Amino acid sequence: MRIQRTILALLCVAALALGAPKSDTPTTGPERIIASFNHQGTLDSAISALAKQTKEPIHVDWDALDKAGVTRHSTLTINAKNTALGDLIELMLAKVSKAGKPIVWMTYNSTMWVTTQPKAMTLNSGSSTVVAAGQAPRKAAPAVTRPRPRPASGMTIQFDKTALEDVIAVFRKQTGVNFHVSWAALEAENITRKTPVTINVSNVSTTRALDLVCDSISTTPDDKLARVYWTIDKGIVLISTGTAFQTKMRTKVYPIADLLVLQPSFRGPRVNVDSIGQNSGANTGGSGSGSSQSLFKETDDNTTKSEPTKVELKEKRREAIVDIVKNSIGKDFWDPIGKGTIQILGDKLIITQSILGFELLRQSRL
Repeated sequence: MRIQRTILALLCVAALALGAPKSDTPTTGPERIIASFNHQGTLDSAISALAKQTKEPIHVDWDALDKAGVTRHSTLTINAKNTALGDLIELMLAKVSKAGKPIVWMTYNSTMWVTTQPKAMTLNSGSSTVVAAGQAPRKAAPAVTRPRPRPASGMTIQFDKTALEDVIAVFRKQTGVNFHVSWAALEAENITRKTPVTINVSNVSTTRALDLVCDSISTTPDDKLARVYWTIDKGIVLISTGTAFQTKMRTKVYPIADLLVLQPSFRGPRVNVDSIGQNSGANTGGSGSGSSQSLFKETDDNTTKSEPTKVELKEKRREAIVDIVKNSIGKDFWDPIGKGTIQILGDKLIITQSILGFELLRQSRL
């Protein structure tokens, strides 16, 4: 699992192409941040409540979901804060979806559609009927999946004891993206607007350039809470300290179906080492009899240690994934010591963690 940061590059390319900066914070669509959503009841009532709260059109193909074992009356409990609308819907679907029958969502003309993965393939041809939560069936328009961010183009930066506030102004001008610096948090670590920055690199991505700036101004780079980080939150590039980022929690959902696939294991014949070199050939005489021992021997099921079941192997795989994620940033960031939580529902990995925690996950290169 790699925490992607290429969204910044997409914002930069789009802004440069159109010649004007984009809106700071998405107010509609799947990237919109929902401050709080709490619901206990059926899937139908949860989607209806979310649509009412956000005033976003959300359409559900109940016929397709019913064939996947999910109905309007499937129950769930959800409590989320500061979560993107798309991630919130994924969280709902992860709570009710059945193993091997994934449910997905996609967007078309600012409308969110919920259906099964196989049915989503037919939506691209416009041959599917989709039903809105609590409404009558209607014909679905061709669906368009979310675009992939494009990689950032290389940039050259040359700073020679340049004041930090001027460095930020250069990034803001070159990218057309809004930056917000928490000067109060930085000043607590003896970093001011006039802190000098010296960097001379070429053909590096915007993300790498920002990493270099944060590294150069951090007075205690080995202290996770004291050092300086940058991140993207609600469409704005934020620069602050780990201490400040540790107080803001977010929830994200990651698809991990490919990590949960178990490779088949086949038992082969066991080699009978004792028989090597002891085989006797057949007698040439008519009255004698020859004997030989096979190089291979059958496994005695009664003496073979029992192997773990498929269910046990899947559970071990899930535990291993959770442990890897936790250990990558330190267990002090996770419950019960820290505030972060992690769980696997169906084929989705659901992480609630501070902005600092997610930044450390990105840096861990998972």
